[in-house]
Amino acid sequence: MKCPICDSEMEKGGIFADTIYVYWYNEEEVKEDTITLKVRTSGVPIGKNNFVLGTTRIENAYLCKKCKKIVGVFDIARY
Repeated sequence: MKCPICDSEMEKGGIFADTIYVYWYNEEEVKEDTITLKVRTSGVPIGKNNFVLGTTRIENAYLCKKCKKIVGVFDIARY
């Protein structure tokens, strides 16, 4: 898939949430079982974590109610 912003090739993957942490993993990693994903350290953290409230905010997600898809532009988290 081409990036809608810069037209570079994008890598397919998926998102895994573990408590307040939300990570992007490549296509092969995201298929692994939940326990394996919980102990992985190779995921790219996304969103803004609030450790006090135990939440993660991920903005810039767009929902198409017709096709039931969400597309987003997510910031990589900075701890």
